[in-house]
Formats: sequence, C-alpha cells, structure tokens
Amino acid sequence: MEKSNITKQAKSDIFKELYTIINFYIKKGAKAASLKKYYKNKHRFNDLLDDIRNKGVNLVKDETEYKQLVKDILDDILTDFISKDKDDISKLKHIKEFYSFKIK
Repeated sequence: MEKSNITKQAKSDIFKELYTIINFYIKKGAKAASLKKYYKNKHRFNDLLDDIRNKGVNLVKDETEYKQLVKDILDDILTDFISKDKDDISKLKHIKEFYSFKIK
C-alpha cells in the first residue's frame, strides 16, 4: 500500500510541473498535436525533463521507469488537450490531479 501512495505522489508532482509547461505553450498559440510530435524527439524530451527539474525522480525506482512515467503523463495531458480542441468527449481521459495522502 505504501508503494501506491509513493507512485501517486510522483504522478502528482510530475503532473503539476508538466501541466504548467504545456498549458503555457498552448496559451501562447501552440497546438497540442504539434507539441505531441515535438516531444517525441529524444533530445527535446530530455530538455522537458530538465524543465520540470526531474520532479518526482526520487520517488521512482530507476531512471527508465521515471522517463516512461513522464512520457505516459505527458501523452495523457496532450491527448486531453487534443480531444478538447476537437470536442471529442469520448477520448477525454479526464485527468485529475493526484493528491497526496496525509500521514497519520
């Protein structure tokens, strides 16, 4: 059970950082589909990892798992933005921010 809470905290930290960056670019006029294509490049993805300051990396076992987690969250965020642009409600993943649990 403790591992689940740690994973949720890592996802929450990553989501907060990524959403802020992606939302900024979209407000400046970038399209979500273009951003999705842009971040498929390994070098640009690594730049994104630097931009989020590897948030939550200490909560994940290894670097490979961390990068995959960031890719999955980034893909979910961009898919939601694309679906909102197309008004395609059926594809919305309804990303919700993960909340950390209080320690008793």
